[in-house]
Amino acid sequence: MLEIDWVRTAASVLNPGILNGFKLSLNSEPTIDGKECWIISFGQKEPTLAGSGDFYASAFNGEITIVKEDYSVLKIEGKVKSPKNNRQGKSLAIGKTNTSFYQNVKYSFSAEYVEQRVDKITLDKTFTFEGKSISESSVLKINKARANNLTQLETRDYFIGE
Repeated sequence: MLEIDWVRTAASVLNPGILNGFKLSLNSEPTIDGKECWIISFGQKEPTLAGSGDFYASAFNGEITIVKEDYSVLKIEGKVKSPKNNRQGKSLAIGKTNTSFYQNVKYSFSAEYVEQRVDKITLDKTFTFEGKSISESSVLKINKARANNLTQLETRDYFIGE
């Protein structure tokens, strides 16, 4: 579930190195908890592993909520469809002889942030495995996070090599 924390992973719409592969549009500019924000929709016409984090994704889209004042992320939501997934993880390929994998995979996820820290991650997933329809829901609530020796970034240099 931590791979859904897109603020801290290079495989996301936040990585300028892969941003050109996304279609972006401004949905609205609401005020949330007294802060002016942008809600931006994103998607990939042809999803990539680098963009969606899913090796076999066939559809991928979502929304990101960003605070205008400091560009901090409040929330990232996404939906993915995939004809199949490896049982060991969505980012892994399936070997030619492997017949034990998830089929007709659909999932939605969200990551919510408070004061630049992940607060809650949610994942709802449905798939078929060995002829059975399976539905999973998971929530990871972060109760405590500690950050020591923080370095403030002076530029948008989030990802090494970008």
